[in-house]
Amino acid sequence: MLLVSSHRSFSPDLPKSVLARRLRDCHDSPDPLDDWRGHLPISGYYPCAGRDWSPVLADIADTWVYADYAPQGNDDPREGIHDWLMNPPEGLVLETLLDDVPHEALSSWAPWPYLPNFTASSSPPIELAQVPFAMLAVYIRSDGRKVRLMYVIGEATATLMAIYGQLKYTPMVLALIQMGYGLGGGWNRFFDPGVNDCAMRHFFRYHPMGMSPLIINNRYMPPDEFRLRKTIGVNPFEKLELRSTHNDYRPREADVGMLYDLFPCFVNEISCLKDSDSGKFVAISGANKSLVSR
Repeated sequence: MLLVSSHRSFSPDLPKSVLARRLRDCHDSPDPLDDWRGHLPISGYYPCAGRDWSPVLADIADTWVYADYAPQGNDDPREGIHDWLMNPPEGLVLETLLDDVPHEALSSWAPWPYLPNFTASSSPPIELAQVPFAMLAVYIRSDGRKVRLMYVIGEATATLMAIYGQLKYTPMVLALIQMGYGLGGGWNRFFDPGVNDCAMRHFFRYHPMGMSPLIINNRYMPPDEFRLRKTIGVNPFEKLELRSTHNDYRPREADVGMLYDLFPCFVNEISCLKDSDSGKFVAISGANKSLVSR
């Protein structure tokens, strides 16, 4: 059983009942991959992550999924991401690096690689890693806590759906720091309130657990519809904002048809989720949900 005190970086920012519920579904393991999976209920998800340590240094979560389909631009990212993971910033000591994580360890069902259904109207981006991969790094903080960082070469919404689509929980924290607008269509602008066809917003409406309880963002295009809780200084030159979320965000209805068009193989596989309390499978619906607790 995990104790709240072992994850004290969460406790000031979440209701105790929400944290306790997610902690009950966590487990430790001596196997790094199983240990990472065991902490996904309290994980952070960082789309268009590049090589940015800031959300890890903000100490909001100790388990992360980073996703980016071109973190090195046109260059092969494998060597660059390997070197980046091998050289963490001060305060983190590398314990383990798995540099060839099989995609079956990320998701037992999702089609690999984690990319949308490219069509004539949504052509592949110019910058796209030719050989997708995943790496897992485990670090030790100065106070002894583990940090688990899974880096996936994949598109933002596709990777989110692949890893969290059949889980009970969506990520605890969503990092909206580097707002990648690749693919040219605007649909992957993550949480831009001015874009009604944003795939990531619709996924959170699609999932029974709804929106991540927390968002961490920088000051470029902040998601102002969510309440600012505090500002976190990562270093003397960079500050991040932590926000509480809700499920009353625009657009009001989930455009499930748009998700099917872009990610047909993913959506077909996440048509139901198991309710651990009742033991029954609950059909995912595209209707708007007002969730009391997450």
